[in-house]
This record gives sequence, C-alpha cells and structure tokens, in this order.
Amino acid sequence: MKEFTPMLFTTLKGYNGSKLVKDIVAGIIVAIIALPLSIALAIASGVGPEEGLYTAIIAGFVIAALGGSRVNISGPTAAFATIVAGIVAVNTLFFSGRGDAHVVSVANCVGAICSEEFIAGLGTEYSVEIIQVHDNSIEKGYIISQSPAPGEERRIIGSQTVKLVLTVSLGAQQAVMKDYTLWDSREAEIELRTQGFGVKIVEQNHATIPDGCVISSHPISGVTINKGDVIILYVSSGETVDYTYIPDLVNKNEAQAYDLLLQYKVGIGTVTYVRSSKPAGTVLSQSIKAGERVPVTLTKINVVISGGPNYTDAGNGRSN
Repeated sequence: MKEFTPMLFTTLKGYNGSKLVKDIVAGIIVAIIALPLSIALAIASGVGPEEGLYTAIIAGFVIAALGGSRVNISGPTAAFATIVAGIVAVNTLFFSGRGDAHVVSVANCVGAICSEEFIAGLGTEYSVEIIQVHDNSIEKGYIISQSPAPGEERRIIGSQTVKLVLTVSLGAQQAVMKDYTLWDSREAEIELRTQGFGVKIVEQNHATIPDGCVISSHPISGVTINKGDVIILYVSSGETVDYTYIPDLVNKNEAQAYDLLLQYKVGIGTVTYVRSSKPAGTVLSQSIKAGERVPVTLTKINVVISGGPNYTDAGNGRSN
C-alpha cells in the first residue's frame, strides 16, 4: 500500500522557507488563471459563479492533499470542454429522460403591483420569494427590485424553476406624533432622530415657557406621520425684553421729568421732597444715572425733588 501514500507526507520532509515562497508564488499565478476560469465554466454550465469558486478551491485542496505526485496541477480547465460537452449532451438528451432543457429570460417585475394574480401570471417556470420592506417613496404593494435582474438568462431542465426574489414595498413606516410640549428641546430632538425623523428647530420668544423648552410642533401631536418626515420643533428663547436708556432728569422740573420718563418708557419709583435753594419742583438727583441701559417697563427710578427754601419735611415723600 506504500504506492498509495499521498506525496504530501514525503514532500513535507525537508520542507523549508525557500520552497514555501516558491509555492506561494506558484499558487498566486495559478489562482489568477484558475479562479476567473472556474467562474466562467460555472456560468456556462448554468449554475451560479459561486459554485465554480467553491469547486475550484475545495477540489484544489483535496488534490494537493491526496495526490500521488510531488508536482500536481489541479484546477478547472476548458481543454476537455469540447469532449465533455458531447458526452453530456448525448446523455442529457437521449438517456436521462430530461431532453426538455431550455433557457428562460427573466421577466421584468419592477414597478408592478405584487398580487397573487401577478405571481400566477409569471408561470410555472418561477419559484417566487417575496421580501417586504418599508419605503417612503414607493406605495405599498409595488415591486421595488428583483433578483435575478430583468433580461438575465437561466437554463432549466425538466421540472426545475428559476428562483425569483421580489422586494416589495410596505409603503412608508408610520407613527403617531408625540406631544413634546415643555420637553427640553435637546432631548426631544435626540428621541425623534433616533426614531428616524428629521428635525428642524425654530426659536420663538415666549413669556411663560422657559428658555430651551418646546412650545409646540408641526405636525401637531396625535397626527399620523411617516418615518423620514422632517418635524419642526418651536422652541422658546425666553421672554422678549426690550431695552431703553435712563434720561437725565437732574435740574428738570417735575413736568419735564415725567414727560421724559414716559418718552423713555421708564417707571417712576419713590419721589422724595427736600428743602433746597433750588426752585420748588426741580429734580435734584435720580437713583439710576443718566444713559444707563435698562429693560423697558421693568425699571423704576427714584428721584429727589426740591420743595423750595421754605419746605418743611412732613413725610411728604411718596412711592408709585
């Protein structure tokens, strides 16, 4: 039985790095030729290209491991194609009882409505597998894509069928709009984007809702929305505050001072009268210096007004 011992066992004796490098180079050269050839032969035989690759790789390892010679040439070859073709044709057409081999040109199904009637209309040459996916741009029930592609040819024999995979739209994936009022806008945006929605932030002033919180949304809560839609969140930027400047009231009489306060939209605070050599009614001082920028209607200014040289303090200061 010695002559049947695979040469792999004897070849590995004395094997070194130099031989390994040469074998790797030889393997790469063979792969460059053998792998494309195996794909071509598989397609020509009516099977998928992957079957050709599997055969070339697995058979190559088996032959190398069990071969009876130290030098083996293993892999697909087209040299015997003309001889084998005749043998296969004779056996297939005359002896196998399967002489009804024919080529099927794959029908174009893309864009059609996938129904039982449509699938039945394809005929018995097809076995159909349906994959359903959500698609916002294609209505429910329409075929988005197919494999094999339209026009590709498949060779079948006897009761064989062409496996046809149809990808069918389920339409847009829908959800009900949630109420995000008073949510922190950052948390609301993260949740919506996680669920597959686009988000647009629009800031608005609001007197009661805190800065950064959601005022409302579009679409409003409770409405059915499609995944992928853009949701507008109206977010509070706080209350609108207008500003004004403090007028110079010193040395103005009371009427002039009140007119200036009305003009600059500044409120009057505490008014105190004191004895002074200045004419009665003259503003002697003010609590906020002239020219200071302050919020409108939220600021009140206190003033000290002359009561004249004969003024007697009788608790006549007043607060507004």
